[in-house]
Amino acid sequence: MTYQLVDNEPLSHALRRIAREQIDQAIAEIDDKTVPRDEAVHQVRKRCKKIRGLVRLVRPEFEKTYQAENKWYRDIAARLSDVRDAQVLIETYDKLMERYEEEVDRQLFGPIRRKLTMRLKELLEDDVQLDEELRDVKAKLEEGRDRIPYWPLDEMEPEAIMAGIDKTYQRGLKAMKKAYKKDDSEQFHEWRKRVKYHWYHMRLIRPIWQREVNARRKEADDLADLLGDDHDLAVLRETIQEEAEAFAGAEATDAFVILTVRRQRELRAEAKTLGMRLFAESDEAFAERLESYLDASQYETERATPPEVHPELTAS
Repeated sequence: MTYQLVDNEPLSHALRRIAREQIDQAIAEIDDKTVPRDEAVHQVRKRCKKIRGLVRLVRPEFEKTYQAENKWYRDIAARLSDVRDAQVLIETYDKLMERYEEEVDRQLFGPIRRKLTMRLKELLEDDVQLDEELRDVKAKLEEGRDRIPYWPLDEMEPEAIMAGIDKTYQRGLKAMKKAYKKDDSEQFHEWRKRVKYHWYHMRLIRPIWQREVNARRKEADDLADLLGDDHDLAVLRETIQEEAEAFAGAEATDAFVILTVRRQRELRAEAKTLGMRLFAESDEAFAERLESYLDASQYETERATPPEVHPELTAS
């Protein structure tokens, strides 16, 4: 099944089902030897983020378990960060060159690309280390799956998801204001994380009103991509500046830094437009509107359920 709640499915059952599906898919990707190791790493990290978004959906009524599970899957993903981070730096470099292909001297920046590629190759060539990490990650995932039946969810009502969504929205709104006030990469990265959780939540609650929620999901996805590119550029710039001579020397490094800053300015301007739309309401207004969608969805489900027929009414 997909990463979303389903009509008529008890909330406790849905949350457990989705978590198990993500874990099972991650384990299958680790076990599938036809999947390149860097792709398996990427997929496992994505599954862990989805589970963290899932438990955050009901965090206010799940706090103690949330804290433990969120840390569990965050730590699992962190174990695989080196390979993915090295790959992202290359992708970020390529996107930057493509963006300004008519203006840049590829030969000047060529040594940067070669150094980034060499780093990734070294990580991927260490098959023993990577396979060992993936085996340990698989064991951690299996351990996490064994805990799912014991999550304290059985008394939780559908309305519980509203508090989690509201909290994530509220933090996203605050993070946006702080990012543009301070104008530094760390704050934009914090905003990106809040937007990403909002995106997960919109995916999970799609059934309450597909058309409206899908529109928000798409906007959140686009915004998270912009902010993700912004963060990747900041990491790439910092990586190169720390070892300027190892990468390309002072002249190329200085020119490259200017290019990354320029692109970040463009991304942040574009992100502001999307952010102003996505976080246009106060968190109170947003929560009230979303709750009315849930009420309508529940009413629609009840109305579509055939009434119970009593035997005495059908007797001849």
